[in-house]
Amino acid sequence: MSAGSEPRLAAVKTVRPELVGDQALRDRFRREIDTARSVESRFAARLLSGDAEAAEPWLATEYVAGPTLEGAVRAAGPLPVATVRALGLDLVRGLRGIHHAAA
Repeated sequence: MSAGSEPRLAAVKTVRPELVGDQALRDRFRREIDTARSVESRFAARLLSGDAEAAEPWLATEYVAGPTLEGAVRAAGPLPVATVRALGLDLVRGLRGIHHAAA
């Protein structure tokens, strides 16, 4: 973080300690980091960094603040059809970006 910049929140994923010695898992984790680095979609959280070779492999993505879908429905009741369609379309857009990066 540079001087005067706003702090950024991150979502961090780590490998459970009992699995760090599993080479196949590390290989999958490395591919996940490589794929996440390649995703170009405003509908998917951007990879900030990651290290599959660390003692405890990890990756960090942008944290996207907001309620869970369950929380939103519990708080406001069923979502309007137009909102559900918009959420579904944005989900498809995000998954399309991830799919293209993984291909």
